[in-house]
Amino acid sequence: MSKPDEPTAAITRGLSGLLAALSTFEVTTSERFGDWTEDEELALDWLRMWVDAGAATLPKETP
Repeated sequence: MSKPDEPTAAITRGLSGLLAALSTFEVTTSERFGDWTEDEELALDWLRMWVDAGAATLPKETP
């Protein structure tokens, strides 16, 4: 049987992975298509803040 905090840990890992993917996406897309427009940068910033806020609400993993 799984521990009650395992789903929370999985969500935290997923959010961390999403942040890493966003960073990679931002760099590779910029390299392919040139600089981001101001609106695109703002949208990415809002998405990054939303993911950060979600991760901050979850309890920290314990070893």
